[in-house]
Amino acid sequence: MCITYLCNKLHFLQKTILVVEDDLGIQELIQLILSTEGYDVICSADDTFYDNLRNINPSLILMDNKLSGISGGDLCLKIKGNHMTLKFPVILLSANTGIEKLADEKKADGFLAKPFDIGELTAIVAKHSL
Repeated sequence: MCITYLCNKLHFLQKTILVVEDDLGIQELIQLILSTEGYDVICSADDTFYDNLRNINPSLILMDNKLSGISGGDLCLKIKGNHMTLKFPVILLSANTGIEKLADEKKADGFLAKPFDIGELTAIVAKHSL
């Protein structure tokens, strides 16, 4: 009984990271790295997560800038423009040059240039997750 209580307590304390990435290989790699670091990771390949964002209640959103059918930057603006979701930190991911400027223009809390190494990923997640 005590072990069950502690497991439930630890799960409650676990931070949830929402990964929005349409490249399934990159999505799986990020999920593996962050799960190993102790994060609860939820993945989405597109903007279908948006209507359920408040229920997901992520500690951080890692979002690719180029998604199928929508720009991650535009989706970030949508998140930051809604008083119900603006609290969620968003980190834009991109292989494009100029990601720092784009992240600033789209009101992202930070950016991570692709390709990135494991240390960069874990550091930015630790720094920005609620």
